[in-house]
Amino acid sequence: MVVLWCNEIQNVLKVRNAEPLLEGKNPTPQVEIKFWQLRAKDFEQIYQQMIDPTVKMMVKCLKDGNSIYYKLYKDLYSSVVGALVEANDNLAYLTTVSNALAKVEETDFDACAPLLGPLMHTIGLVWVHSRYYNTAERITVLLQMLCNFVIELVDNYISPEEMFKGDMAETIPLVKTAEQVMSSFRMAFDDTRKRLPSMFPPGVTPRPWFFQPDIVFSRFTKVHERLKIAYYLMDTNVNFMKLEKVEFGGIRGNSLGDDVIVIFQEFDEAFKLFTESKYNPLDASDPTFLENFETFNLIMADFDRRLATIVCKGYYDCSGLEMIFKLIEMMGPLLERQLILKDFDDKYPQVVKMMDEALDICFELYEEQMAIKKETGSMVVHKNMPPMAGAMIWAREIYNRVAIYMESFSRLEHQIKNMDEFKHIFVRLEDLKHLLDQNDKFYFNSWLSTVDEICSFNMSQPLLTRDSETRLLAVNFDAKLVAVLKEMKYLKLRNKELIPVIPEGVYEKRDMLFKYYANLMLIMQLYNKLITESLPVEKPLISPHLMKIDNELEEALTTLSWEMQGIILLGN
Repeated sequence: MVVLWCNEIQNVLKVRNAEPLLEGKNPTPQVEIKFWQLRAKDFEQIYQQMIDPTVKMMVKCLKDGNSIYYKLYKDLYSSVVGALVEANDNLAYLTTVSNALAKVEETDFDACAPLLGPLMHTIGLVWVHSRYYNTAERITVLLQMLCNFVIELVDNYISPEEMFKGDMAETIPLVKTAEQVMSSFRMAFDDTRKRLPSMFPPGVTPRPWFFQPDIVFSRFTKVHERLKIAYYLMDTNVNFMKLEKVEFGGIRGNSLGDDVIVIFQEFDEAFKLFTESKYNPLDASDPTFLENFETFNLIMADFDRRLATIVCKGYYDCSGLEMIFKLIEMMGPLLERQLILKDFDDKYPQVVKMMDEALDICFELYEEQMAIKKETGSMVVHKNMPPMAGAMIWAREIYNRVAIYMESFSRLEHQIKNMDEFKHIFVRLEDLKHLLDQNDKFYFNSWLSTVDEICSFNMSQPLLTRDSETRLLAVNFDAKLVAVLKEMKYLKLRNKELIPVIPEGVYEKRDMLFKYYANLMLIMQLYNKLITESLPVEKPLISPHLMKIDNELEEALTTLSWEMQGIILLGN
């Protein structure tokens, strides 16, 4: 009986925490914690049996009889006590790990990355302070289980068996988040490993983690790589699905569009390798996913070459920068694919050159306009435009000849953005803007120097004037004042310059001003019609009435001006 009992205890002592891993299972840290809970409970019960009075009496008999089993029992007792102390100590430290794990589990997956650093730091502290859990064998087992824990979180978050069967555009953010969490976990390990020596108390010799990370991250790395492949496949799918709506312009637009549709249809068929699969793409033990990926890559190489040819033809069919940028934006990330970029790569320097040539034209137009201004004293502006507003609108149009492309130009995803030629475009555009702003400033200051006088003088003039010979009336609203109102309208739209009080006051009353102008025009037209169209026999009959009208209009011809009370309050 003693022998059997001792053998049973020996069997319990031989149980190791790494057995689930050695059996090919994927246990999580909860399994490790459960192992030490059960081990502490088992050895507590065994210890209680060993200190039972009946057992003690039996041991005394063995000792008194010089039995060979006494030494066996004595050694076994020491092992049980040591195992019990070890189990309780390990369980105490693993409880802190359990608390950190609980925080991760209770947090939404997409927000758990910041908690992985503290979790790994806790494991580092266990290594530093534990008396029994500070061996490479123990810590690597825990870290492997921790890797399985993260993989399990990923599986629950993205449902890998279904991730190729739904809307890829909706699944991609989930896969990206999962990949970032896995990367964060690996970075947390590397950071803790690097900081580990500094975590030891003063006077204690640091014991770094000398084990190879591959021992811990073997399965984790495989799953992580598969997750990256899944993200690549989904991203490829989303980009190629856009080909269905791609439309090319130019002479060969219809032909190129038909070729793209063929590629789209063939891609959709090829991608069924994944959409119709029944395996778990993240299962590191199943090679099917990687085999399908290899097959798919061979097919994609053909698609990329054909698409590169189509895009290059579309580029040469573009009539200018606008169509080129539309082509680049339409193709989007597809242009970054290796085989497509290989053929399209030399087009980016050409785009930069075209932008530079467009700027050359802008500078030439500016110089031509400045030459005309120097010779004639004014610029050539659009018909019916006042000088200042016309000059500013011209400047804006010159600037926009290139500026309208700058947003698309700056969004180019290509290494050419790091080259001086690319950056020089922005410098030249800024130089052009400076010249045009200086011209705007010149015209604004010139306008500013006369606008108060124009407004004050013309607003103080009588409402009407009369031709001394024909006696015909005219509305005395000067063309210069009309020009001021037009200038003001444009300045208000620009909302850049500080407008003086007097023209501001005129502009604020523009609606009322034009209302009075329209009424006076109607009066003028009716009066002039009486003067010019009345028959000689009618004039004696209407003469008394005309005299009465003239008396009524006398005030508008002599004293009543546009700025008087009841007409308009200037600057009010």
